[in-house]
Amino acid sequence: MRRGSSSQVVPVILGRDLPPFRPIPKTPEEERQIMSKVLFLLVVELERVLAPKITGMLLELDEDSILDLIASPEALKEAVKEATKVLADWIPQQLKLEKKEAACKFLASILPEPKL
Repeated sequence: MRRGSSSQVVPVILGRDLPPFRPIPKTPEEERQIMSKVLFLLVVELERVLAPKITGMLLELDEDSILDLIASPEALKEAVKEATKVLADWIPQQLKLEKKEAACKFLASILPEPKL
């Protein structure tokens, strides 16, 4: 995505098919929602299982950093790799919870629901 002259966000996905046309967002909330959807679609190509969690982590960045990740496949790949490493360290700690039930609930919260 890039900023237009009137402070509007224009989707730009290099080397990929563009999603169906959507009106340009009118509010910052709409803009953020579109950014998060585009970011998720790009992250899921790199890391399917942890994509929701990684996307949430990346959405904590400032808007310009998110736009840079969307525009640069290499930067996104590196950010996803780094987030995966963080999660690889964090998940075992969560599994050491006192109750196995809590660990199971935690895993269920980060894994996508199975498609039947």
